[in-house]
Amino acid sequence: MFIASTFEPIISQLALPAVAAGVLQLSSAVRKVDVQIDHIVVTTDRTEFRADAVILTTPLGCLQRNTIDFTPPLPLHIQSAIQNLGFGNLEKLFLRFERAWWLTHPPSDPSQISIFLPPTTLPDQAPQQLLTMFSLADLPINAQPVLAFYLAGAWTTYIKSISQSDISTLFQNHYLPHLPNYSPECKIIDLFCTTWTEDPYAYGSYTHIPVGSQDGIGDLRVLGERICGLKDGSGGLWFAGEHAGTVDMGTVNGAMTSGDLAALDVLKSFGFSSHSL
Repeated sequence: MFIASTFEPIISQLALPAVAAGVLQLSSAVRKVDVQIDHIVVTTDRTEFRADAVILTTPLGCLQRNTIDFTPPLPLHIQSAIQNLGFGNLEKLFLRFERAWWLTHPPSDPSQISIFLPPTTLPDQAPQQLLTMFSLADLPINAQPVLAFYLAGAWTTYIKSISQSDISTLFQNHYLPHLPNYSPECKIIDLFCTTWTEDPYAYGSYTHIPVGSQDGIGDLRVLGERICGLKDGSGGLWFAGEHAGTVDMGTVNGAMTSGDLAALDVLKSFGFSSHSL
């Protein structure tokens, strides 16, 4: 599935109940999670929250870098699962033009998705890898004269090592000439590249099972279960996100599903049956 706009309308709709209740607090980074006998204390850089149950949606990259202090430390099998999984790098590079000169009528490719082999003219220092490109000019809404490139693997490191001017020159000279209707006048007028690998609230883009993993599915499974409970067996701590559970790993859909499942587990831990939910 390809979303033509952004996830903002979906998130805004999901957040309506929390916004209406006045319980949504933004710009509050979680620094510490303290699981005590009968409650949990979550400390942010602004305040503290006390709760009977907590669903933590911190990305796997942050968990791997220990950006949150857990007291007591997470169970050893949880720590192992966190470190055993991989957290991949994927950036998007957006190139803007005065007009969508590459479009053909009728479209030769309705999806406007292209796969580039490494051009023979590509400099030796540039990654010799496939690149996927898609056009934002034929979207049903928010259409723009923009080309987007997926950058993975060595590209994520290389793109950070060169200037915006060098990025523009690289794609202008070695990739754009292979598109329909190209001429030297088809100049890049602006560009933007994401930096998820350096984002302190992400440190990467998606969860994956590394080559050589002994039990990647098992690692995903334990991260989708209750991490620890309170003394009386109710409440406790859960993870949610595209790394938590075995449903659609590495996707937005998987992240949302994990949140639904964690919420159901929270309610069940307090004695609500699935029939009453």
